[in-house]
Amino acid sequence: MRTFLAAFVLIVVSSLFLPACKREDSASSGGAGAGSSSNEIVLGEYGSMTGSTATFGTSSHDGIMLAVDQINAAGGVLGKPIRVITEDDQSKADEAVNAVQKLINRDRVVGILGEVASKRSLAAGNVCEKYKTPMLSPASTNPEVTRNKEYVFRTCFTDDFQGLVCGQFALKRGWKKVALLTDVNNDYSKGLSKFFKLAYEKAAARSSPTKAIARATKISARSSRRSSRRRPMRCASPVTTPTSATCFARRARWGWRSRSSAATDGTAPRR
Repeated sequence: MRTFLAAFVLIVVSSLFLPACKREDSASSGGAGAGSSSNEIVLGEYGSMTGSTATFGTSSHDGIMLAVDQINAAGGVLGKPIRVITEDDQSKADEAVNAVQKLINRDRVVGILGEVASKRSLAAGNVCEKYKTPMLSPASTNPEVTRNKEYVFRTCFTDDFQGLVCGQFALKRGWKKVALLTDVNNDYSKGLSKFFKLAYEKAAARSSPTKAIARATKISARSSRRSSRRRPMRCASPVTTPTSATCFARRARWGWRSRSSAATDGTAPRR
């Protein structure tokens, strides 16, 4: 995180001196550039400090502040310390938009950090594009977050890449029948399920064109009881915390004899 943040700040601050990146209305609109005019570099962070995904928001915030402390202890960037102004978006897309508008127009930050959730990054990213303010997401994996964007970036992989790797992993492990648990109310889970299924079955067709294609059976994460009545199969769970923990607990209670399971980056132990 420290390396990515330092590089991001260096690029943002350096770009302020390029004529192409200057905005004619910066003085009146409080746009990017004002946050670097003093003896410090001011960045804005928006994230889910509260709400349904507070676990992700607070952990990302802790990582950002740790990186800032380390960078400042080493002399800052271009001789200036970094200061971060944080806004809570309450795990809501509309609040993410409001938070970023405040950071840009009120606090006049030079760059934006966030969000974890792709849905909120998509919403706030449009605001950053409008005001030509660079935004860096630490974990938004939806390919659309940065597609056709000039000012929105990410430090992580994308759903299509993760789905491809997970699908290839399952096939290399010899998994010929996979139960794909999906949270139908979660865009992240649905996107990963889609890319996993495409990659898994495509790879199976290439490796065994004369044999039956390996199947990835999509099952709702809330109603996976029916899969416990089927033959034992492997399980892939592109669902997020705490949904993943609930799914695994239900499967154990229902006696589902899955011999192996695989989960994605959204699965983590509860604090």
